[in-house]
Order: sequence, then structure tokens, then C-alpha cells
Amino acid sequence: MKEFVDKISRTLLWKVVSSKVEELSELPRIINAANDIEDDYNIDKINACEIIDSESFDILGFSVGIEEITVKFEMPFVLVAKKGKKPVIKLQGYASGACIIPAEDSFDYSAVDFSKMNKEELLKNKDIVNITSLEYLSVE
Repeated sequence: MKEFVDKISRTLLWKVVSSKVEELSELPRIINAANDIEDDYNIDKINACEIIDSESFDILGFSVGIEEITVKFEMPFVLVAKKGKKPVIKLQGYASGACIIPAEDSFDYSAVDFSKMNKEELLKNKDIVNITSLEYLSVE
């Protein structure tokens, strides 16, 4: 089971969590996690966020239920927030949380090869990932 969770975390989970961190609605939460950042950036005018670096997606633990697997994770990131095409904020920290995916017997994983998919293809499968908690740590 560990091998399965490791494999899906390096592909689908990494991209789905990264995509969530990049959502504009997450930016205020990320900024609030940074103690030394003043809100003089007019974040309401920011129109895009992009992770420019994420070195790993670390599994902190997992538990297997009858129909689902709960995965606890931590992911370091460097995020750039932009106004238009101009980067205005660069933040780095950790996204830490948990997500639920279907157990191997509850979803036909053999029908999809996440390792051969690009970001867009992976995100088409994001509905099978339920991010149940997400917090931002050590943001600066």
C-alpha cells in the first residue's frame, strides 16, 4: 500500500494540492500565515498565483479504510502572486494537510496512468481527491 500511496502522491496529489495553493482564494490565508508581511500589496488586484518551485510532496502518514485512503502530507512551495504579468509578491512556506482518495478497490486506478499525464490531464481527475484540511506553515 505504501508504494501505491507514494506513486499517486508524486503525480495526482502533488498537482491537485499545488493547484489548490495557487487559487486566488488561498492567497489571503497564505499571507495571514506570514507574520512579517504587511498588506500593502492590494491583494484584491492580484489576478494570478503560480507555484514556481515545489521540491517535494512528502507523505507524513496514511490510513486505509474500506473505501478510502486518508493521506497526510506536507509540500514546500515558492509562490508568486501577480498583477497582470508583473510579479508583486513572492512567498515561500509549507502547505500541510490531509486529503482523501478512493481506496484501490473503490476506483479503477488501472484505467488511468497518472505518471504519463501532464498537469492539465491530472487536474481533470482532481474530483477523486478531497482535500479535508490545508494549512500554511513557516510562510515568509
